[in-house]
Amino acid sequence: YKHHSETFHIKPWRQAIQRAIAPIVVGMILSGGVVIATPDATPDWRLWLIALATAAGILLTRLNPLWFLAGGGVLGGLLL
Repeated sequence: YKHHSETFHIKPWRQAIQRAIAPIVVGMILSGGVVIATPDATPDWRLWLIALATAAGILLTRLNPLWFLAGGGVLGGLLL
């Protein structure tokens, strides 16, 4: 007997959906970063620096992105 989660990850339609959704998710994350880094329609270089460092950390490492988001929150609290 196989659990449904064991067979779910090998389904071709699941892989196709993941490939199709990936660019949408990336765009939503980037747009969220722009909104956070540009409060009151005026860019704040400190917030942009935090956003860029967080994005680089997520892209360049295999660590859970929540660690970078938490680190960005702490860094924002210290710099602002």
